[in-house]
Amino acid sequence: MISLKLLRLLRGKNQFELSLETQIPSYRLSLLENGKAEPKTEELKRLAKALETTTDRLMVKVDEGVLVGG
Repeated sequence: MISLKLLRLLRGKNQFELSLETQIPSYRLSLLENGKAEPKTEELKRLAKALETTTDRLMVKVDEGVLVGG
């Protein structure tokens, strides 16, 4: 779920702001952004809403600067 960080940055939000908006703790956002945890369905929905995107878009993988799968 590496695209989460990219989308967050593109929306001009830091982890703290996104945490407040989604009610997902900052430490959890960090785990999700770094691929160390898998998102729960409810987390995906909250993140998609806050980042003005779709849950599918959040799941796109980014590999070495190249968009993969979407």
